[in-house]
Formats: sequence, structure tokens, C-alpha cells
Amino acid sequence: MRVHRLILSVLLVLTAPAGTALATWLPDGVPVCTYPPCEWANPRLAPDGTGGVFVVWEDYRSGLATDIYLQRLTAGGDRAAGWPAEGLAVCASQHPKGDPVVVADGQGGCFVTWYDRRNPATAGDVFVQRVQADGTLAPGWPVNGQPVTLEPGIDGAARPVLDGDGGLLVAWMANLNTVNTVWIQHLTGSGTPAPGWPSDGIAACTLPSLFGFAVPDGSGGAMMVWTDHRRGCSTPECYDIYGARFTAEGALAPGWAANGNLLAPVEWRAIPIADSAGGFYLISSTPNEYDFDASYSVRRLTMDGTPAPGWTARGVVVGEVPGDRWGIIPAADELGGVLLSWYEARGVCAVRVLPSGTVAPGWPVEGLVVSDPTLGGDTNYGIAADGAGGGYFAFQYDYPSYVQHITAAGTVAPRWPPYGFRVASTFSHFTPQLAPSSNGGAIAVWEERCSIGSRCGLFAQRFEPEGPAPTAVQLSLVSSVASQDRVVLVWDGPGAGGLNVAVERRTDESAWQPLRPPDRAGPDRLRYEDRSVVPGSRYAYRLAVGGGATEYTREVWVDVPLGYQVALAGFRPNPASGAPVVAFALADRAPATLEVLDVTGRRLVSREVGGLGAGAHTLRLEDAALRPGMYWIRLIQSDAVRASVRGLVTR
Repeated sequence: MRVHRLILSVLLVLTAPAGTALATWLPDGVPVCTYPPCEWANPRLAPDGTGGVFVVWEDYRSGLATDIYLQRLTAGGDRAAGWPAEGLAVCASQHPKGDPVVVADGQGGCFVTWYDRRNPATAGDVFVQRVQADGTLAPGWPVNGQPVTLEPGIDGAARPVLDGDGGLLVAWMANLNTVNTVWIQHLTGSGTPAPGWPSDGIAACTLPSLFGFAVPDGSGGAMMVWTDHRRGCSTPECYDIYGARFTAEGALAPGWAANGNLLAPVEWRAIPIADSAGGFYLISSTPNEYDFDASYSVRRLTMDGTPAPGWTARGVVVGEVPGDRWGIIPAADELGGVLLSWYEARGVCAVRVLPSGTVAPGWPVEGLVVSDPTLGGDTNYGIAADGAGGGYFAFQYDYPSYVQHITAAGTVAPRWPPYGFRVASTFSHFTPQLAPSSNGGAIAVWEERCSIGSRCGLFAQRFEPEGPAPTAVQLSLVSSVASQDRVVLVWDGPGAGGLNVAVERRTDESAWQPLRPPDRAGPDRLRYEDRSVVPGSRYAYRLAVGGGATEYTREVWVDVPLGYQVALAGFRPNPASGAPVVAFALADRAPATLEVLDVTGRRLVSREVGGLGAGAHTLRLEDAALRPGMYWIRLIQSDAVRASVRGLVTR
């Protein structure tokens, strides 16, 4: 008897675009830099003051050392006039450098700071460069930047802010003879030290301390805060937060002691934000026994270091629930209050604190969960205020990244799905950053890495306050599996889980009939299981997408078999991350083997699955230890029917 072998091959391509409302922005984002074969790391953003954004990053295109590059995008998604296609080289000299930070200069251009090891005598220094609105260096500023300090020792972790008078305040951490101290410098718009300030800046604290930040005091001087461990031990429970105010001439303001005044005992991660009323917010965390954050405190202080009227010494405590949390990121809400975001076991959390010293109504004091708690592995990366008291929040799961918009009242913004929009339909997104844009929108920038996804480079996308109107074209059918008693269909699309969608079905003889809504299988996935099928029948399915005029996805026809058939869906999801899960169906209980082969045909995995019996099944390959790459999955039953599907493992 002659044996017939049936070979099935499936290649899946997802093309769903991400949400955006401006026509000049591409569905999957506009490129910031895709210059091959360079790699990118550590992008940082700053709004340019006209709805666009400055993007600075560490760049490896030279292959000799890390370079610092800068790009400017307009609010419409175009590269600003005069700027190079692959970014402006802020510093491309052949020596180690990194940790760039950008801040707009208030005149259409920007300042960029970074650590720099070009000078062997000082081990490492902080440098700064000023770039004009048209992408040229400001007059008098040297190519590759100029030093903020050349003090001996290793300097880094520089954080710049504007002084309110055209100049720049820079705080940084120095290491000299293994002791960390914090420093501050005040530069004019031309890059020279402000009158009264030494050429290498001022040591705000000469005792063991780290991670200093500054805010302008509104009078030409600056308030400096830092994490301090002068008590002698280096564990978080021995840290305190100190601060010092310096006058416009670089002297300590009255009432402030050398090496600072104590502002918050037994706390760390000190970050100040100007409160727009002459004072500042101090955001800090209380460590737990595992060196994570137990809770966060928001204090509102005057420039003399005392609590603002109506505020207690401890301020407002948020996030105080059992468990570890970390990664606190604050931002002014542009209405006098402050937004916070962090991540913990529940997911990415956020809260808004009002200038009166209370948590805003609608925001839980323990934090509002803005990411999908069922997915896990999420990390927060950025906040951008929407100008109306709410904010945008950027976060990342294993690889895809999302942006969510929460209103001032602590609710998901209209037309936004429960856990935000995916930044692009591409697969790998890393370190998503945010900057506020015009008309209450926000711009996100993220990395895509060549070794993991199909694209590589830095990309940007703009999100509107109410998100995109849901459209049927955003949804793509992932799979349709029919067995004797059911049909299972899966659709993907950015924010699909939050859309107003219904499933409709028809036959060759009947008109479209509405069925129940599909199930949400994730922020970007819908799943529908139809158990009201007749064996041997043929059905068409489509999705009806509401939100105005109803739109429809393309119909798909499914044949329901009279009995179970051998079928192989492959990895679910595909690409697979971690231990792959294989979906397949068997015709009966006859012996069957599920195999995974590499591209050379070498068999890596073999499992006997016939005992599972007729019907649809899934099998997790827990001990397969598959390396990232392309594989063939093969199903054989009774040596008569074979199905093969291609699958991708990412990690």
C-alpha cells in the first residue's frame, strides 16, 4: 500500500499599525536613527518647546568608542530643518563616553551633558555641548564639547537643568580616592562659569554622598539635594537625604550648613522637582530589608528647606503596601502637582499628588496599576504630562513596549484600551522614553535591536490625548483552528483588547449574524471560541469594530471537519519567548510524535503525544532549552500524516 504524506507550511506576518492621529507620523513610528551597522543605547528626550523633541543617545557606529549623537523631530514627525538624517555627532572623538542627558535651552536649541574619559590625568570628566535649533553648534562652543569640570577623579551621573536665565545648572557625582561626593556647577549660556562660581564647580558635600540633583531657586541660585551615607555604612537603611542652597554667586545661602542640612532621614533616591511656586518637591523612597523600596514620600519644601504651608515633615506617603518596588520616576503634572510611576509585582503603578499635600481623587494611594498585571515582567521607563493634570506612562514587558494615558481623575483616557497602546506592531521595543508634545499629546522614542527584531535603530511615535479612533484595519487574523465541535479564532492589533468589537458569522446561505463579543486575551489580542458549529459545515467570520461608524475586518472562511484531523498551529505565541508552547490537533489516539528541528534538519526535541487522543492540544517544551533562532516544528501521526510549521524563538 502506498503511503501519502501531507506537508503543511505556514508563515505568519503581523502588519497591524500602532495608534497615531497625525498623518505625517508613520503607523509603526518614524526613524530617529537607523544608520548601519551601529547600535544604540540609553536614549533620553527633552521637549523642544514647539511640540517636537530632542533625542540624545549613545551610538556605536564608529566601532572604536561610544559616541554621543543628537536628533530633533518636529511635532509633525519630520526631521527638523538642517539636522542630519542619522543624527548630529555631539561628541565623536575616539575615547569612552556615555550617559548623555539633554535639556532644551529655551531658545530653540538644547544643552547636552555626558561623562567623558578623554583626559587620562583626571580619569573621567563631565562635558557639555550647546546645539542651536538648526542643528549647528552654538557660537563659541568647541567641537566635541567643553568640560564642566576637570577636577581630578572620576566624574559622572551628570544631571542638567536650566537656571531660568539662559544658563545651565549641572549636578554630578565625583569619585576621588574611592570616596563619592556630589558637586554642582553653574554655567552661563556661553558655557563659562557664572560669576562667583569656580572653574571646576562647588563640592556640595565632601562627605560620602552620591547622586545629586539640582533645581533653580528662582533668584539666580540653585537648590541641590543628594543621597548621603555619612553615617558610615553603605546599606540603604543607613542613607539619609541632605540638601544645600547656593546663591547666584556660588555661596551657601543663609541657614544652610557646609555639607548640607538633613531633609529626610533614613531615605534615599532623592529627586527634586520645582513646584512652580518658588519651592520644590522632594521625591524619595524608604528602603526595605531587601534593599528595594518599601514606599515613596513626596515632600513639598520651601527654598529654606522647611515644609510648605499645609504639608507635614514626612509629606505624602504612597505605594506603602507589602512587597518590593523600585524604579521611581517623577514628573510635574503642569498644574502645580506631581506624577509618580514605579514598578512592582502588581505591574507598573502611578499616582498623582496635588500641591495641597493630598493624593488626587481617583488615584489610589497605593498606586494605580497602568500595565497589564497578567503579563508580568513589566518595567516603567517614562512619564509625560498631558497639560491637564493627567499623564502618559511608558512601560515595557519582555520585548514589546506600551504607552498608556491616564486622565487627571485617575481614569483611562477615552478611546484608550485598559493597558495602553503598543508603540508599534514590530516585535522588539526597548527602553521606551516619553516627552510631552503640543495639544496635550506625547512623543515616545524606543530602541529596536537587530539581533532580536526585523528592524534596528531608534524610532519615535506621537500619541494623541484621546488615542486613535478604532479601525478594523488595525486588526489582523492570527489563527483559525477548526475541530469537530468548535472553531477558535485569534486576532491581533494595537490596543485590540480595549476596543468595542463584536464577532459576526454567516454561511453561504445565511446573512451575517451577530455573536457574543470576543474574549480579551491580552492588551493586543482577541480570542473567540464558537461552539455552535455543525460538523461538515462552512462558516465565514468577521469582526465589527464600533466607536462611530461600524467598520469590519476581512472575512475568513472556516471549514468544520466531520471528524478530527491532524493539524499543527506551531508556537503560540510566535515568536516564542522562554519555554515554547506548541499548539496542535490529533485525529485519534494512534501513536504520534511532535518534533522540533533546527534549520539544518537536526532533530532537537521529540515527544510522544499520541496518548493525548483526538482533539486540539498544547504542549509546553519546558526542558527544550532552545536557543534564539528559527526552527521547524513537525507533527507525525501513524507515519501517514505529517504537518510542519516554522517558528521563531527569541530567548
